[in-house]
Amino acid sequence: MTAYGVRPSINLKSDILISGGDGTREKPYKIEGDKKIAKVNDKLNSRVSGEYVNFDKKKYRIVGIENEVTKLTSVDYVRDDSGEVMKKSFGSDESWATSVTSNDDNYWGYYLNNTWYNNISETYKNMLVEGTYYLGEYFDNVSYKDTVCSESNTIETIKKCSKTSSTWTGYVGLSRAGEMFSAQLGEGDSSSSDMWLISPYIKEYSYVRYIFSRGYLYCSDLHSTVVGGVRPSINLNSDVIITGGNGTELEPYDIKLAS
Repeated sequence: MTAYGVRPSINLKSDILISGGDGTREKPYKIEGDKKIAKVNDKLNSRVSGEYVNFDKKKYRIVGIENEVTKLTSVDYVRDDSGEVMKKSFGSDESWATSVTSNDDNYWGYYLNNTWYNNISETYKNMLVEGTYYLGEYFDNVSYKDTVCSESNTIETIKKCSKTSSTWTGYVGLSRAGEMFSAQLGEGDSSSSDMWLISPYIKEYSYVRYIFSRGYLYCSDLHSTVVGGVRPSINLNSDVIITGGNGTELEPYDIKLAS
């Protein structure tokens, strides 16, 4: 399956006023009606998707805010000590939850929720809360919205599923197919690595979705030789506040847990 994206074009009214920014990539214009510029001690969950955050010396982006919890996704892949993109298998089967409990660092689910998690400094680890990750199947010819479907759904019933079913709750997950900022990194048609998503393809076949290094959405047989990198997703406590920065790529928000 090859997935093609779009970049919509819109037209704004002639009387719209600029309220900030300088029109550069790093500091795009803000228009009247945009979220006001963040101030020190503002809660992070008062901000908007797309803004950048420093978390334990790594750069993340805000994916969304649900029930006052702020979900972030890493901008970069997990890398080893030499700076190379780390590659591991998704798991022993297509279930992320099983991968987490596998007791095997060769699987991303276990590695991220144990070794990687335990290497986060205590200051930042205290900001984390468990989040909800949707594990609905994403096979051919359905909407990406159906990645929030329940495990019991079949091809015939998947479009009738609800958002509250087929979930895993934990500290470190991955983006699901179609989620904001789940696309590849890199310029042109090639990125540093293939990249796992959390979404299974068809569970009975033990396939999982991943994004090929050139940006195509594929699926992998877990018994094949396809292994890829990841960009972790985490969730932050509702009491995390902003201490500096402006949320741009060059000046991400600095954060701390409110005392």
